[in-house]
Amino acid sequence: MPLIGTHNNSNFFLSLSRLAFAQKPKLTQKEGDADILERLITQCLEEAISNAKYYPVPKSKGSQHPPSGVPKQVRNHIRACLDTKNEALGWSIISKLIDTEGVNAEKAYQRATYVLLPLILYLSGLLHSRSDDAEPLTGIGRLCHAAIAMYLGGGDKVEPTLEVITCLVEAVIMSQDSKILVDV
Repeated sequence: MPLIGTHNNSNFFLSLSRLAFAQKPKLTQKEGDADILERLITQCLEEAISNAKYYPVPKSKGSQHPPSGVPKQVRNHIRACLDTKNEALGWSIISKLIDTEGVNAEKAYQRATYVLLPLILYLSGLLHSRSDDAEPLTGIGRLCHAAIAMYLGGGDKVEPTLEVITCLVEAVIMSQDSKILVDV
């Protein structure tokens, strides 16, 4: 996708992938069209994910309150991966979210508390609503492990809220690793 690839806009590629998927029956009249369209959808999603900045840049240096909740762009990209049957691209999103290169322990703790743990709860609801034969979103176990490690590895070590405890328990369940909290 060299020509479109210079566009560099995550929302553009996300919209293109969703529209192409929605129009798939109309666009795949000839033999071989479906394969080409599926590759286009996957490539557009890959571009959308690679151009995305999932953690917002702070508006001011002294901002005390980190943004809370799963960023809309993360929700939209994960939803698009699931809706277009590109579950394997979930790892591309998750790996960007759990990357802590150049991030101190306090910032990692904030990311875990305010983005990753709520994301786990969001994904739990989203994935439980899918059919049993649906492909899993790639990287869920790594997300759960990273979120717990980032949460336990930083911060003020204050008593967790009920919401955080709920997210931690869901992370244990989704990781399918009962020792995850004590092994970190």
